[in-house]
Amino acid sequence: MLFGNLANENKFKIMRYLLRFNTATPTELKQIVKTDETLISHYLNDLKKAKFIKCKKEGRNNIYSLNPKMRTLLTTLEISLSNYKEKI
Repeated sequence: MLFGNLANENKFKIMRYLLRFNTATPTELKQIVKTDETLISHYLNDLKKAKFIKCKKEGRNNIYSLNPKMRTLLTTLEISLSNYKEKI
């Protein structure tokens, strides 16, 4: 499940956005991923089921953020990839 979600470019974009900006609404994520709301909802549900992200309701809005363990994993992955690119 981990690699399947990381391999999906749009799900990975969502997670990287949440890593950088901490929280986002589906409307914000729609602008980043550039797809329809149905697919955004599907991606968010998949990521929630995998416990990569969490959701809290603020009024009428759903606010998404990374699970702390996923934040640590993605941060480590980003650092490792940047170090790898420098060595090539």
